[in-house]
Amino acid sequence: MVTGNGASKEVAAPARAVVRSTYRPLVPVRDSKRPHGPVLLVDAAAWAPFVEAVKAS
Repeated sequence: MVTGNGASKEVAAPARAVVRSTYRPLVPVRDSKRPHGPVLLVDAAAWAPFVEAVKAS
C-alpha cells in the first residue's frame, strides 16, 4: 500500500496476514522501509473496512 505522500506500508501476504491471538485475529502492518522496525497490529475486523475505504478514495 502506498499513501498519497509516497510513503509505503507493507502487510503480510494474504494467506499469512492474520495472526492468531488469544482474543482476536490481528493483521500485522509495518513500514516497508524499516523491515525490522515495529509492527502495528490491527484488529482483523477493522482491517477489511479500512482497506475498502482506501480503495474507494
